[in-house]
Amino acid sequence: LWARLFGYSELSLRSLSILFGTLTIPVFYLLAREFFAYRGAFLATGLVALSAYLNEMAGMIRMYPLLVLTTVASYYTFIRLIDTWSRQWQLLYFLSSLILVYTHVMGLTVVAAQTVQAFARLWRTRSSEEARTLLTTGFGLGIAFLPWMFIVVSQARKLAEKSQRPLPGFGEFYALQ
Repeated sequence: LWARLFGYSELSLRSLSILFGTLTIPVFYLLAREFFAYRGAFLATGLVALSAYLNEMAGMIRMYPLLVLTTVASYYTFIRLIDTWSRQWQLLYFLSSLILVYTHVMGLTVVAAQTVQAFARLWRTRSSEEARTLLTTGFGLGIAFLPWMFIVVSQARKLAEKSQRPLPGFGEFYALQ
């Protein structure tokens, strides 16, 4: 869709990744403000903005800039959700996490870490309202991810069927140099 709208030139194709990389900066600032005062959040955001790795990644025609953006957005909305327990933040957390897991299957590790954090909080508070909010959000994410899960399982089976050469050991690693 992006290429149809903006063309197939290298700059046009990279511009979507650059947009996602650029959008990461203000969203990261919002996340940093949850943990630090103005100066600390500004400094942390400056480090993200000047990160050579993130800047190089933002120029790639891959999913990685969107993965970073949705990871930061998922954590920000998660923190806001457990601070307020409002329906608005529940919906925003659901959407950002759904985009995250559909962007890359490793996004599931982010959601899993957030789930562990949420249940640790529930262990302390024992709030039935918080539990209901987290369970409905998690159930919704599970149902929404279900169609993609069939593809993930299919790809894992194909990968397991391929004969793979074992990874080199310690001795072989230094012999290659």
